[in-house]
Amino acid sequence: MPTPYFNCSKASLPRRCLIDVRSGRYKSYNDLHIRYNLRVTFKEFEKLTTTRARLSKAADEAEDELEDTEKEAARLIVEAHEIVAKARAKARRKRKELRYAENKEDGSY
Repeated sequence: MPTPYFNCSKASLPRRCLIDVRSGRYKSYNDLHIRYNLRVTFKEFEKLTTTRARLSKAADEAEDELEDTEKEAARLIVEAHEIVAKARAKARRKRKELRYAENKEDGSY
C-alpha cells in the first residue's frame, strides 16, 4: 500500500488522507495543487479501481433489487386495498340485507 503523505503521518491529530481513485493522488493536495511525496504503484492503483468497480456494481445491483422490492410492495398494497374494499362491500351488502329482512319482518305483523 502507499505510504501516507508526510503531513498526514506527522500530524498530531489523525487525518483522513484520501486518494483520488481516478488520478492516484491525494485529493485535498491535488485540489490545492500542492506537491507531495506519494507514489502509488500500478498494481495498487489497479486494485483500487477494481475494488471501486466491484463496489459500484454491487451498489447498482442493490438499487435494482430495491426497485423490484418497491414495485412488489406497491403491487401488494394495491391488492390489499382491493381485498379490503371487497370485504367492506360485502359487509355493507349483508347489513342492507339484514335491514331489509327486519323491515319486511316488521311489516308482516
